[in-house]
Amino acid sequence: IITKNKISKALPLVTLLLMSFGPFITTITTTLMDFVELFLLTKRFPQDSLVKPVQLQGFAGFCNTVVILITTYFSTAVSTRLSRIISENREKDAMHFFSDITKVSLVFLFICLPLIQFLIHPLLSFMNCPEYMENYCYLFTVNFLSAAPFLLLFSIACSFLQSIGRSILNG
Repeated sequence: IITKNKISKALPLVTLLLMSFGPFITTITTTLMDFVELFLLTKRFPQDSLVKPVQLQGFAGFCNTVVILITTYFSTAVSTRLSRIISENREKDAMHFFSDITKVSLVFLFICLPLIQFLIHPLLSFMNCPEYMENYCYLFTVNFLSAAPFLLLFSIACSFLQSIGRSILNG
């Protein structure tokens, strides 16, 4: 684990660049995966289809954002609190905090996922999603919800690496 003495030995600009490299690569990779996802949806639904891939991502994206906000909340908690505990040289507390926040976030997510799945159709109706697209949006969102625990673990792992000063490994 990197302590604050080891981080403070480098120049602030060098530290900033090193700490930004991993999140930058992660963001670029996420953008490329979103591009691949839209490309695959375009192949699945041809031009003459009623279902438009961009509309599908737009309607289902709102439901997916709820899960992303949950993962962002817990990963932000890890990166902010864990780095403070480590800077105070309380490694045992840091280990306990990280394991506890991982357990709590997984339990919370598993409680929320069925609720979100139950609310998909009412949310789509609220957003005036056309009836012919509701089932496709539902299936698209359920696929995302099934991968949500892995997204949460990935997010928390990235925040952990950021907290210990190894954000370059995120990439």
